Amino acid sequence: MPKKIDPNLLIAMGVLIASFGALFVYIRQASIMNEQTEILLEQTKASTWPYLTMGLSRNFVERELDNLRINVVNKGVGPAIVKYVILYYKEDPVQNWNEFYTKLNFEKGTSFTHNNQRIHDAVISANDGVELIEWSEKKTLSLVSTKTQDITIEICYQSIHGDA
Repeated sequence: MPKKIDPNLLIAMGVLIASFGALFVYIRQASIMNEQTEILLEQTKASTWPYLTMGLSRNFVERELDNLRINVVNKGVGPAIVKYVILYYKEDPVQNWNEFYTKLNFEKGTSFTHNNQRIHDAVISANDGVELIEWSEKKTLSLVSTKTQDITIEICYQSIHGDA
């Protein structure tokens, strides 16, 4: 004689299978939500990403070089927080302006003139810029203008999210 299966047992097994199905759906749903959160975070970072560019401008008055400027512009969509700036001459880092002019073979005892803005820990807003260095005094200008190809400037900056 065949055994009868208790209907309560069938209901319990059905509930158990449905519970495992629901558990699987919840786990998959949590995984998808985590992926969406990561995508939103990346989109948020991308919408505030800075992009610094440097430019060298030469101004002439009556065909004579009048000044030489190095500008830094943030062409990104978010502010740039400048962590440090390093000036190199012929790939060697320069510690200060006296050392820079010495490496340029500036005569000892000769005065030199430039304007520069300290941008360490400064914030450069999107679509904004700063004039990093300007040379306009004739003697300094004539020496520096012939050496621009040997001058390199490294700027380390980060976004407001701390991404460098």
